[in-house]
Amino acid sequence: SAMSARSAIRLFGPFQAFSEDGTELTGLFTPLMKELLLLILIYTVRTGQGITSDELTEILWNGKSAKDAKNNRSVNLAKLKSILEKIRNCSLNKKSVYWQIQFNEGQFFLDYEQFVHLTKAHTFVDRTLMSSLVKVIESGAFLAKTEYDWLDDIKAEVSNAVIDISLAYLKQESEDPEFVIRVANAIFFFDRLNEEALEFKC
Repeated sequence: SAMSARSAIRLFGPFQAFSEDGTELTGLFTPLMKELLLLILIYTVRTGQGITSDELTEILWNGKSAKDAKNNRSVNLAKLKSILEKIRNCSLNKKSVYWQIQFNEGQFFLDYEQFVHLTKAHTFVDRTLMSSLVKVIESGAFLAKTEYDWLDDIKAEVSNAVIDISLAYLKQESEDPEFVIRVANAIFFFDRLNEEALEFKC
C-alpha cells in the first residue's frame, strides 16, 4: 500500500536491505560494505552519536599504515554513500567526529531502531508493547549468520533484553494461549533452550 512505501534495513533474521518500492538490495553489499554499514548503523542507534574514523580504522583496517587506512576508509565510505542513495531515505553523515546514518522519519524502517526504542521505553510491559516487540523479534535472531568480534556484546545485549522483557510479560499476563506461544517461540530464536519459555509454551 502507499502507506507502507518505505525503505528498510532489517537486522533481525538475516541482514536485508530494501528500497522504498520493495526491491531487495542486499546483494549490493560486499562483506566489507555490510560490516561498514552495520558498524555505523548499530553505533548510531545504540549511542545516538555514531562511530569515529579511528574506531572504524581499528576494526576494519587494523595493521594498515595510517595513509592506507585513510585511503581505504575514504573510498569505502564513498561506496557506502552511493549504496544508501539507492536504498533512499537514509544517508551517511559526519557530525563533529562521528560517522552516523540518518534516516527520514516515516520513510525508512529499521527494525533494530524500533527494538531499541521499545526496549528502552518499557517501564511496564503491556500487551501493546509486547505485540510491537514480537513483530520485530519473530523475524529471527539478531543478525543471524553474521559474525564479527565487535558484534558479540551487542548480540548478547539484544538477547538479554528480549528474554527479560518477554518473560516479564509472560509472568504477568498469560491469558491468550496463542499469543503466549508466539512470545515463547520468539524467545527461542535468542535462547533455544530457555526453560521458562518452554514451561509457558507447554
